[in-house]
Amino acid sequence: MEWEVQRSKRGKAVKGAANRIRFQAAEKSVDDFLEILEKFRRQLVGFKDNIIVLDSAKKLRCVGLGSPTNSTAALYQLAFLLEIKDSLGIELISAFDPVFEPKDVDLFAKLSIEVEETYEFDKDETTPTIYYMPHLPVGILERTLETVKPRMLLTNDVTLYTLKMKNAEMKEKYPNITRLSNLVKDSSFVLPDDGFIIKKKKNGNFHPSLPSTDSSEPFDYSWYAEHLHFTRLLIGQDLSQEWGAAFSDLAIYKLT
Repeated sequence: MEWEVQRSKRGKAVKGAANRIRFQAAEKSVDDFLEILEKFRRQLVGFKDNIIVLDSAKKLRCVGLGSPTNSTAALYQLAFLLEIKDSLGIELISAFDPVFEPKDVDLFAKLSIEVEETYEFDKDETTPTIYYMPHLPVGILERTLETVKPRMLLTNDVTLYTLKMKNAEMKEKYPNITRLSNLVKDSSFVLPDDGFIIKKKKNGNFHPSLPSTDSSEPFDYSWYAEHLHFTRLLIGQDLSQEWGAAFSDLAIYKLT
């Protein structure tokens, strides 16, 4: 599958001292970035509990990461990719973003990550693959759902799009995201213990509630799956941490 040459990383600033690396990127070597990745990985140890549900995966496909040698957010996201790889024992990893620079490619080579613009996805599903696509532009996410129909994703929380766009507009522009969003909101499909029970925090704030399922027309979920395990990556929502907004609004999906 080919991807358009476009990329717009989330515009939020990344907090913390680690943000300084973006101003020093030209001075850093690939080995320097490897050291920073190890530091970032130690900060993300608590994230691993969220990905156990994906333990059947044999491959990782990363799309739209951004340039890890020029962006702190992308470097943190790469660190999490490596945590997923090691935690689940995955050896086959490929990545692509049109903004990758030569130093990024060198870094990926050191990490045994293959840079592939065109990815031959597994139509027969004989090799379960995690599609790791943090903060992916909505248009590319829509095309991925339409073309690949991935069974395991770590990407944007699709329910948030329905908070920003009317149902009719969502269906017209992004029909597959709309279907997946409705699947998330359909309690008959979502497996129990999925981690998105709404709880009030001590400071009075609430986790975002799910908008109601669009009932204007029935959705046939057989095109995709019979069951869904859905978990918001809540640990990544704390913008006061060193990783800032690198993991904001991300969710884990496993469709069976």
